[in-house]
Amino acid sequence: MQQFTLNTPEGIHLGFIVFLPDDEYEEPPQSGVCMLRLQAADASSAELPADNPLQAWAEQTLLWRVEGDTLTIHDSTGHPVADLRQQYLRLAGRLFVLSDLNGNL
Repeated sequence: MQQFTLNTPEGIHLGFIVFLPDDEYEEPPQSGVCMLRLQAADASSAELPADNPLQAWAEQTLLWRVEGDTLTIHDSTGHPVADLRQQYLRLAGRLFVLSDLNGNL
């Protein structure tokens, strides 16, 4: 399991995202599910557009898969909705920054 904070590029905290591998013994994991938990006070920030793509995301079970040097996130129908490269998450044309919590606990 990998846990991250989800922030805007300006540093506004929006919530948390957790990645769970399909096979916890595979090293490194190649696929799994992910879940998003928004922080209510910050997620309604003016930094986000009115049609906040994160809100719809928080209500779905999402799948992830490693594809080359990118982690691609898919909705429950298998359609790609976002990609993660290094600490940057791209979703609906917006850029978000992830900070690893595993090393901070």
